[in-house]
Amino acid sequence: MTSTWASTRPSHKPTPSKHRAFSSVSSASSWGTLLTDSSTSPTSTCRPCHHRCKSVPNPKHKEPTQIQIHPLISYNPHNLAFPSLQWDIRQDLTSARRITPAGLTVPLALGELNVEATYPRAWNARIVIAPLGAPSSHTLGLLLGPTTPPLTLDKSKSGTAITLKDVLTAVHEYLRVPVKRAQYDHACERVAECMRSAAGANAGKELVSKAFYGRCKESAGIADVERAQGVRRVDCLGDAVVWAGAWAVYMRDEGSKEWTWEMRVAVMPKPR
Repeated sequence: MTSTWASTRPSHKPTPSKHRAFSSVSSASSWGTLLTDSSTSPTSTCRPCHHRCKSVPNPKHKEPTQIQIHPLISYNPHNLAFPSLQWDIRQDLTSARRITPAGLTVPLALGELNVEATYPRAWNARIVIAPLGAPSSHTLGLLLGPTTPPLTLDKSKSGTAITLKDVLTAVHEYLRVPVKRAQYDHACERVAECMRSAAGANAGKELVSKAFYGRCKESAGIADVERAQGVRRVDCLGDAVVWAGAWAVYMRDEGSKEWTWEMRVAVMPKPR
């Protein structure tokens, strides 16, 4: 029987240490210098799809229906470092802020998140999370291994479309889930591969441990409680803990020839 890694802490503490296309960028973090990739950088991407995920259909099956993400959670096409939504994904939504057109950072207004997240409206979506610019093989789901369920939203039975609050709440809750030991080991190995470190899996463990202890330290008043809960999915993202933006990626099912889409969510390190 696989034990839950949440019951165990890391074996060591880390040592100190509008929607349009735009040009490629890179972002520096503990992963190293991350090169942009079609899966984890905001671009209009279409590719074959070998799995089914429900979408806004296009009856002609020739071109995908273009999905626009609400500007509040979308990426900033002018400066990736300053998305409209300012949010540490480790914290609940009460801590989220937004940047006004005048450049001011203000709290979210009451009810501001209760608007539809996409246009056209969507009732279901698959959400893929990854550090901004990381290789496509290092999305969070792939880091944790094949047994990790995908993050999906399905409101088809409710009669209401997916809202901003639905998306952000789902991301936060998904990242708060404790990881099992096998997922932890798999993530450390894949992170080390992405870092191209000669230290192997130990480099990945160092990064995850640093993220774990850093998160616990910042949990004012409940640091001991957080440590006792162990490593969570968000820790496997290293220092990429700030919302960077969301965009749509389109895929075509080779069998039915129907277009489907995914919402890609990028996270990045806190500004230094």
